[in-house]
Amino acid sequence: MKVTSDKAKLFLAVTILLLVVQTAIAEDLLSYHEKTGTLEIILAKLSQAEPTFFVPITAQDYFNRAEKYHKEDQIDRALLDYDKALDIDPAMVMAYERRGSIYAREEKYERAVADFNRAIGLNLHTASVFAMRGAAYSDLKEYELAIDDLSRSIKMDSKRADTYRLRGEAYSVLHDYGMAAADMKKSIELNPKACCEFHMLGDYLMQQGETEQAIIQYTKATECEPNHDTAYIHRGLVYYRTGRFANAFADFTSVTDKARTYDYVLLYAHIAGRKSNIQGLDDFTHMLSVLFSKKSADQWIVQLAGYLLGDSMNEGKLIEEAKKGKDTDDINGRLCEAYYFIAEKLLLQGATGMAEEYFRKSIDTGVQDFMEPETSKAMLRMLDGNEK
Repeated sequence: MKVTSDKAKLFLAVTILLLVVQTAIAEDLLSYHEKTGTLEIILAKLSQAEPTFFVPITAQDYFNRAEKYHKEDQIDRALLDYDKALDIDPAMVMAYERRGSIYAREEKYERAVADFNRAIGLNLHTASVFAMRGAAYSDLKEYELAIDDLSRSIKMDSKRADTYRLRGEAYSVLHDYGMAAADMKKSIELNPKACCEFHMLGDYLMQQGETEQAIIQYTKATECEPNHDTAYIHRGLVYYRTGRFANAFADFTSVTDKARTYDYVLLYAHIAGRKSNIQGLDDFTHMLSVLFSKKSADQWIVQLAGYLLGDSMNEGKLIEEAKKGKDTDDINGRLCEAYYFIAEKLLLQGATGMAEEYFRKSIDTGVQDFMEPETSKAMLRMLDGNEK
């Protein structure tokens, strides 16, 4: 059929355009025609247009569009197109790798591992895919598998700081602090501007009893990032456990502007201040009393503070309150803390023998990942040294 009118010619041109380029381009040309009424100019623009996006047909077409969406952070669209690419070509290895990376980012770690498994099964053996699967395994708490994958990645590419950091973190969860520290040192060597790594290295050195080296690393973390609260707190904890209570007080009180976040630390600061006879401690203690007199979502910390800062609760009453936890683990954790703070208050009162008993009770709860058991051990070492 012969096209005899400008309108028909325009319709035909736009129809063809819609088959090969974005709808937005066609709409732009139609708008231009309405404003100018000049078909020849529109056809000229059409002939010069660079199609930015063809209607996908093949698996590669869908993969390419998925990559574009991925780059633009249009994650849902990217996932749909990776799915379509794999429906057409189930052996498209890079689609599995790329989709897996999105699942990992979206914290869908089991799906991520499944996609990385498929990619590796199709012989995609790269440092990147093993590192990503290792990271996903770590997030799934499969730390041995994580270490295996991260080690394979390091063998392929020994210059990736993040891979050493991730493996070091996995080792630390398994309490292999020597390997964790070695990996963190390598990560810092490759990326000396990563502030958190100094802090983590300090933690691993502290766990090995290398207190002076731990202090050096925490100090580097604070120099790298002056607002690195946990580096100050952990350095303060090392000072505290080695009897340098004035230094501990200074580090602990550096976070007083965030008191509700670090209220346990402030209780430690109060004890450190009393042990080192810090000037102005009365003002600090009054501030804590006001702070903990306010309503809190965690009434247990309020009860601990009430016992430590005043006479509103005796040892028996505090232990009774500790036993009102919501479950066995919570009760055990509260008892661990109660025994520790009872010991510290008794020690401040000069009742050394009873304090030692309660420090041991805190340790005997077997609680992991609380500050109190390790601090109790440090206090017992100090008391034992004083007796000798």
